[in-house]
Amino acid sequence: MINQMNMDSSGDKRLDQEHLEIQLDKLKSVYKKKTLEIINLEKETETISKKLTSVDLQINDYMEKLQILQIQIDSLEISLNNARLQVPYENDYTNRKHYYQATYDSVDTQCFSRIPLKIGQLKQVIISLDGMDFQIKRANELLGDLADRDYVCFHFERDIEKDVECISENNYVYKSEVQLLSWLKSVNIVPVILVNSVQQTALLDLIEEKYIWYDVCNNSDLMWGEQAASKLKHFELLEAADLVTYSDRKWKRYTLLRHDSMIWKPYEGCYEALIKMIFGESLNDDN
Repeated sequence: MINQMNMDSSGDKRLDQEHLEIQLDKLKSVYKKKTLEIINLEKETETISKKLTSVDLQINDYMEKLQILQIQIDSLEISLNNARLQVPYENDYTNRKHYYQATYDSVDTQCFSRIPLKIGQLKQVIISLDGMDFQIKRANELLGDLADRDYVCFHFERDIEKDVECISENNYVYKSEVQLLSWLKSVNIVPVILVNSVQQTALLDLIEEKYIWYDVCNNSDLMWGEQAASKLKHFELLEAADLVTYSDRKWKRYTLLRHDSMIWKPYEGCYEALIKMIFGESLNDDN
């Protein structure tokens, strides 16, 4: 009986040992599998890291090239602006004037002709010519304000879809000075021409009947520069203009030849000045 029990006990121990060995083998198998997975993941991570490093190097290379290109672009812009400043005013004026003369009689002016003008508004047409960005902004503010007071206003805007667009009552934008010139030569209107750059005189001088409003609104370097001919044109404008204004008191020194010059800012009044100019009355106040 005792021997039987010892045999049974020995059998159970062998079974337990076999079970443990089987479990151990399984654990070893799982361990090897996981170890291989970790090794593979480490290799993939290393590969990805190398790719990221390569991409970073490429991005840095592109950024350096972009910086070099930007420096070149800035240099070219400076050179272009310098070249523009060096173009003789007489040449620019002559070329512009010849272009307007050669093309104005061959363009369609229906875009202007369709605009309804009341009889009372025929002497209240105010036109701003093409100019630099700061001049366009200044002109748009002035004319937008005057349009609210029943003046019919046209100001230049190059980025519009149609030839002429109405942006509010009495307030229009146009994109072709050639069409404008052709229209003015075909109608019985004496417009008020708002001028703020001597470069605009190539077109101004082709409009026979007009009131000239010369508005000085920035530094002399931008408005007429250092060339003798353009400076002389500035003085000619001062003498010929029916109305001379300036946007800031620091620009008054440019208008001292005109004792009747005055500061003009939107929403500050001064509208009686236009009435006096249009109806031939003189201004005697030096504001």
